[in-house]
Amino acid sequence: MDGPDIRYGRALPRSPTRPSYRDLMTAKDLAGRGRSYLATEVAFAFVKALHTSNAIVPVVGDFAGPSALRRVGDYIRQQQQRVSAFYSSNVEVYLTRDERRAFCATLATLPHDSRTWFITAKALQPLSAKLNACSTIEPSLHWP
Repeated sequence: MDGPDIRYGRALPRSPTRPSYRDLMTAKDLAGRGRSYLATEVAFAFVKALHTSNAIVPVVGDFAGPSALRRVGDYIRQQQQRVSAFYSSNVEVYLTRDERRAFCATLATLPHDSRTWFITAKALQPLSAKLNACSTIEPSLHWP
């Protein structure tokens, strides 16, 4: 209904409104450059090529559950590929401690290597760093 002017919910009724999709896609970084996939034809073509080659896999499911991410991992292994980037948005905000532990354990099963990135709504880090941080949730567990 709102198209590019859609705004996502507020934390509290009196909280400031969050940026619209249009605001996010047209925002500039500190150097004045657009960084969204819509900022340049080259950036858009890159994302479009990923999409066309089925290299972007949207996952709708329980990230802490036993099957959503594992099935994605199974598919990627069947293609003899690896995850190059995993974007979790803000999923972990909604997970309990036990669910976060399950999410981390499942995340570790995805086919990945030292070049795999873990991306959230607020951060970018190597997946290996994320898995190391996961070990603080349950120190007795060791992630592959």
